[in-house]
Amino acid sequence: MLNKNIYLILIISLVFAISFWIGFNVNLLPAEASINAPIYDELFKILFIIGLIIFIGMTIAVIYSLFKFRKRDDQIGDGIALEGNLSLEMYGQLFFNNCL
Repeated sequence: MLNKNIYLILIISLVFAISFWIGFNVNLLPAEASINAPIYDELFKILFIIGLIIFIGMTIAVIYSLFKFRKRDDQIGDGIALEGNLSLEMYGQLFFNNCL
């Protein structure tokens, strides 16, 4: 269990490090044209870093899920039929009836 926690901390710190490095080293803004430009440039960098953290984190989560929860060779069928949760069943019916 400790091994998984160390890997998770390592991945999260790597995502933060990559996001901060990209955020501070990639200049996407034009030349400063007013005295207020440095303030807005820093705000843009902060928002860009936050967006990168979310984007890279979600991309890693999706790729991990693709490999972790893929169908194994010995599995056949669609999986278990979920019954007993009335609110989930009603949501499923409403969702699938609106999609068709």
